[in-house]
Amino acid sequence: MNFMKQAAKKAEATAKVVSVDTVGDALQSLNAARPDKYTDAIKSALESGVNLSVDILSTQGGFLKSKHHITWPAELASVANRARSLPVVGAKVDEFEEKMNVAAERAVRECLSILLEAVAHMTLRDALGLFKMGDHRSMTHFMQNVTWDPLNDRCRPPIDQILHATGVPQLLGAIVQAYNSIPLMLNAPAFDLTAYVTTKCLEAVFDELGAKEEAFREDPWSHLMGAVSEVFGEFVPGGRPETALDVADPAPAPTGMVAPPSVVVAVAVAVPVVVPVESPPHATLICHVQNKGDVTHSLGEWAGTKGQNMRLEALSVVDLPAGVKLLGMAHVQDVGDTPWIELGQPDHFLGSKGKGRRMEGLALKLEGPDGLPSTFGVRYRGHFAKVGDSEWCQDGDFCGSRGKGLGAQAVLIEFFSRQAPVLPMV
Repeated sequence: MNFMKQAAKKAEATAKVVSVDTVGDALQSLNAARPDKYTDAIKSALESGVNLSVDILSTQGGFLKSKHHITWPAELASVANRARSLPVVGAKVDEFEEKMNVAAERAVRECLSILLEAVAHMTLRDALGLFKMGDHRSMTHFMQNVTWDPLNDRCRPPIDQILHATGVPQLLGAIVQAYNSIPLMLNAPAFDLTAYVTTKCLEAVFDELGAKEEAFREDPWSHLMGAVSEVFGEFVPGGRPETALDVADPAPAPTGMVAPPSVVVAVAVAVPVVVPVESPPHATLICHVQNKGDVTHSLGEWAGTKGQNMRLEALSVVDLPAGVKLLGMAHVQDVGDTPWIELGQPDHFLGSKGKGRRMEGLALKLEGPDGLPSTFGVRYRGHFAKVGDSEWCQDGDFCGSRGKGLGAQAVLIEFFSRQAPVLPMV
């Protein structure tokens, strides 16, 4: 493989903002050297974000005086508006809203333990795949998909208890009763107050966590520097480097090798730096979706639908570079596992079209010239009925299920460069 020219620039460590791609390359060095430390570093950042998010929301005014302020539910807006004009009860309208927000500030801490459990169970594949995704809130979205239902189930009882302890349902009951007593007015609709507040609590937690993730991606070294220094210090004669962060001048490439493009980050003086190889192959994904037919997407973005209960029935990958082979198989409803086939042409597809059959799982692997399988890989994940987003799979691993009736609704596929050679900065 050809290596491209290296460029580098200096910056003060405290002011340096490192791009996601640059950090991702540096993290792959850490992942190759000590994958346990890499995962611990990502988990530590997430744990910090979760704790900080809950701390912010659970302080006085965390809901009441913030962008997460919980307003009267839309279903009861007409009740609130009319009740304001009623004697005695009118003052209770604002009191209800205030107490509902105060109760949320107390209740949100009940979300903390299950969020931390989700972080603790995150795998190395999750951590590496999520950080490298283009979505700057991908880790938050992963957490939300994995934990929403159990969070809702676990948080609902204590939130209900706190709401009753602070008199919020009683206030709402008094307001609704007064509204229903107005002549010629239709009764207020039934409303699940506990479910409403629980949802608002969870939405606020994940919004705050997403903001923390974006900040982490802008300056990840504050979270990862300990792990990087600890691991790469093992390769430095005389112990760990003392400098927290330095952006090195371009280092001369070894004979016969040209250094890579873009900014190269060097941690301290003698820390290894990833030298990326050429970019992974590009291609186009064609999905056949229930009621929509063929839909074209780029690799690296979700293809199909989410939340619309539409089957992903078939897929093909086209526009592959010459000589690159992408092989695939699928598990299809009423058919079972299909044979491995070579993709690359629109009429070479996994699954079926026009037969109403679910694609319940798939596997992909690359073959190609010049040792391509050892240089590049393919990873993929699916969005499945009743399950949501799956974990990342790669290089022939099966993604999905067999015989459970859990059809694929969307798929995310991307090629990636495997660990490139590591050159020491001297």
